[in-house]
Amino acid sequence: MKSWQLLADIFIDYDAQCHECKNERYDLIGYITKLIDIIIPKIPVIQFPKWPDIVLDLHNIRLHLEIKIPDFNFNLRPIVLPILPELNLPDSPSLTISLPVIPELPVIVLPELPNIPTLPTIELPNLPPPPNLPKLF
Repeated sequence: MKSWQLLADIFIDYDAQCHECKNERYDLIGYITKLIDIIIPKIPVIQFPKWPDIVLDLHNIRLHLEIKIPDFNFNLRPIVLPILPELNLPDSPSLTISLPVIPELPVIVLPELPNIPTLPTIELPNLPPPPNLPKLF
């Protein structure tokens, strides 16, 4: 019982702390907010006309910028590397592989293809021009 007492203590005050719960579980507050939403009308959204895009043409401005780069002085010193010992590997055994001869395919000579017959030309009727759209604004 003593090892399970911790789980029992968690649920003792569950109903007392439930009003502090922050998620909606269809309680009285949820229903009250739905009633208020019915009574108060929705705020209308007014759409303002869009401003045109502003284009700044800066290609003809005479402007310069001086950037100072530091002057580096390199002190070169040689690095002395140790001499590596020579590595003598044993000679590899010789191996001879003989593959069977692959037969070649015979050369295929294709005859010349006949000329393609010409296609008949189709004359389509002229369509009337599209209607003019009325001017808006």
